[in-house]
Amino acid sequence: MKIKKVYLPDGKEVELLAQYRDGDETKYVVKVAIDEDVYGNELIYENRIVPNVYEKYEDIPMFLHKTELEDEIEKLEKNIKELKEEEAKIKRKMKSLYNPQFAIGTTIYSTAWGNEVQELKIAKIVFTEQEDKSYHTYFLNKEYRSFEKIGSGYYLTREEAEKARQEYLKNEKEKKRKAIEENYKKAKEEYEKLMEESKKGRSIRKSS
Repeated sequence: MKIKKVYLPDGKEVELLAQYRDGDETKYVVKVAIDEDVYGNELIYENRIVPNVYEKYEDIPMFLHKTELEDEIEKLEKNIKELKEEEAKIKRKMKSLYNPQFAIGTTIYSTAWGNEVQELKIAKIVFTEQEDKSYHTYFLNKEYRSFEKIGSGYYLTREEAEKARQEYLKNEKEKKRKAIEENYKKAKEEYEKLMEESKKGRSIRKSS
């Protein structure tokens, strides 16, 4: 007789030995492994009478319940991931809001257009949040003076500001030198053009 494998409601695989009617109910005789011998070489079996067996593992209530639980776990893990991402986003915003890079009273050195370096202090900090970005604006203790990031006229040390000032003056000097050279070149070309035209004019008068 071919051994038929079936499954108990708890998911255990057993051998179906027989089945019979007990009134209105069907009972099943199964062979269940309950232990191993003292040497661990063979299994010890016992026969049991059970009210239900399932031919497919997928049909047992435990499997269906497990599948439902796995689906629920997957949804919960997805929700947890989304919540963690949202939490991280909020933390970044909160950190940006409550932890500006520079504090009120921080000394800032400013220079613009090659002017002498000025020593200023941060007097007010304004946090701005937009749909795609957020940032701080640092207002200094001088009217109409503010910045968002260090650089472009605002520095943390006098040395950096002075270096930037000297670089600006150097670049401006070079621009002026090039402008003078260009003007001289144009003037020379114009002079030579006039001289050439003057020579042609004299040659025409002599020939006539």
